[in-house]
Amino acid sequence: MAKELFLTLLLSWAITPIFSQTFSSSKGGPLLDNPDSITEFPIEVRSPMRDSLSHTYGLKRICINLTHPDMYQLDVWLIAPDGQSTPLLSGLFGGDFNACLDMSSGNYVTNNWGPFSGILRPVSDFGVINFSGKSSGTWKLRIRDKFAGTSGYLNSWSITLGSNPPHASPIARSSRLPVIRIQTGGTVIVDDPKRIATLELVDGPLGNLNGFKDSAVLREKIGIEIRGSSSQWFPKKSYGFEFVDSAGNEKNVSILGLPSESDWILSANFTDKSFHNNAFAYQLYQSVGRYASRTRFVELILDGEPQGLYVLMEKIKQDKNRVNIAKLTPLDTSGNDLTGGYIFKIDKSTGGNGAGWTSSFPPPVSPNNQTIYFQYHDPEGEELTEQQKRYIQNYVDRFERSLMSEPLHRRDTGWRKFADEGSFIHYFLLNEISRNTDGYRLSTFLYKDKDSKGGKLTIGPPWDYDIAFGNINYCDGEKTTGWAVDFGRVCPGDNWQLPFWWDRLLQDSLFVNAVNCEYFKLRESIWSNESLDRMIEDHLEQITESALQNFKRWAILGTYIWPNPGPLPTSFEGEVSEFKNWLFRRLSWMDQNMPGLCIISRSESSKQLRPEIILQPNPASDLLNIRVHSENPWMSKVRILSSQGKNLFHSEVNEKWNQTISLEGLTSGIYFVEITLSDRSRIIEKLVIQN
Repeated sequence: MAKELFLTLLLSWAITPIFSQTFSSSKGGPLLDNPDSITEFPIEVRSPMRDSLSHTYGLKRICINLTHPDMYQLDVWLIAPDGQSTPLLSGLFGGDFNACLDMSSGNYVTNNWGPFSGILRPVSDFGVINFSGKSSGTWKLRIRDKFAGTSGYLNSWSITLGSNPPHASPIARSSRLPVIRIQTGGTVIVDDPKRIATLELVDGPLGNLNGFKDSAVLREKIGIEIRGSSSQWFPKKSYGFEFVDSAGNEKNVSILGLPSESDWILSANFTDKSFHNNAFAYQLYQSVGRYASRTRFVELILDGEPQGLYVLMEKIKQDKNRVNIAKLTPLDTSGNDLTGGYIFKIDKSTGGNGAGWTSSFPPPVSPNNQTIYFQYHDPEGEELTEQQKRYIQNYVDRFERSLMSEPLHRRDTGWRKFADEGSFIHYFLLNEISRNTDGYRLSTFLYKDKDSKGGKLTIGPPWDYDIAFGNINYCDGEKTTGWAVDFGRVCPGDNWQLPFWWDRLLQDSLFVNAVNCEYFKLRESIWSNESLDRMIEDHLEQITESALQNFKRWAILGTYIWPNPGPLPTSFEGEVSEFKNWLFRRLSWMDQNMPGLCIISRSESSKQLRPEIILQPNPASDLLNIRVHSENPWMSKVRILSSQGKNLFHSEVNEKWNQTISLEGLTSGIYFVEITLSDRSRIIEKLVIQN
């Protein structure tokens, strides 16, 4: 019996062995403090328990001990004996690293601050290395110090091979999306200046797979740099690039059917795991007839290494196919020539070159003496003459003074004389649908054309919605209730606050009523739930396969990436589902709480063959009966609004043609009853309450 038990245990061990071997470097050494150089440290693996990497035996852990005062400067890769590479560390803050990297850890390395210790999850899934290849041979730790001036030293490192390793299928080497290949020739891409590289586009016939090594349909020189503010420390970088000729001058090129231009963005969307926020927001804005950056989903290959799914988008700048305003030149210093061609923004100083001016009016919430700062964008500050700077500053100041001091409803001398009201309505609606916490106060663009072309101050195009649509865990940004425009009341201590404009605009009943009319018009058509769901599904049809490949390279599903709210979906399908659920809950709340009144007059109602609505009694005191004389459409919802448009009562009706509601708690005064009909149209009737 004992012999049989021994043989059973021995056979079980042979089938599912549990063992590990650790191989260490014989020595460390200094890191080359040169952004164009790479330091490699080898480990020779001899006589491993198994010679081949597989799902039963492979790489389990990497331990690294290095000294460097600023880990942000370092990119660290692991190179397997067959040449496969995987990123391990990038975009870290703080100094010194003495920790082990293990895919079983739930502690993602970029969510820590140096000095680093313990067991951490690396920036990519090194399980792809275990799909195939040899375990014996030379393993290398490759380290690049991206910025000169600060030296570092690798003290030691080791790898552990063993049974039951992390295992991921290899990253596909083809895509249904267009593929952009960028070759830097070994040059490190930095924030500034742009580095010269070569861009190639692989884009075969529709429906065909684009192989990562297929022949290119476009090959051009580019200048490329890292872009972004908070996103720069993510390991998956966003890039800005411009096409250049052989002399390094800007060159206009059409790519993927987009209008010819020189400047473009490759957006990483690292924190937005649904890959919908930016493309969806811009498409919403385009659907109302306003310009937002056009987008294309692509896969990026950088120096032969797949980087995952990206969004190619247009950079915001003056162009007949982008922000279609007159081009301002240094010669335009007087008369009509001086009055237009300006694009500027409200943003962090890291979002541009910093040149600009401070508003004369502080934000309405400014406990720490916060200010509003405008930055020149296109042209930039050094490209503007002093006359041009004075002009746009004075124009914005006149707009602000008018909005602050003039009667809000006046069109001749009021704020509408200086600003395009429609753009402020659409910008407000987009920021509120997405509950964009950064909206209004960061990445907020404005432009002004020449007076001869209308010349009013226009807000937009929209920009940077990565942490909108609930993808944020601070300042109530994850909530589907409440208004983004109330940011100052929620987070008064934040350095970047909203200009006073929005408080004043929402005191303007004409503006608020126009917002109400436009919102419900759009909700009944191109912004209906059905239309928006189709838009999302269209995106999914394009990107799902590439998104799944992306998360093999960047193993972040189910892992907190700043500023993701919880709970964290563990699949791409879950991320998209959360995006949808959040969006439709948000719209439902806005449907019930949209301020303002969009009054349909009795004469207009009869022209449209609307049903007769009877309020009895009117004036009323404690109870109100609403009757609809119509077979079709019928009544579906009822709201009671104050004279300022505030929602005081909301109810789904239980009788299609007759509804009695209590007026308890409503004081004497004038109110409005809004009846939503089954065909989604709405009729508003005046109600007088006398207690």
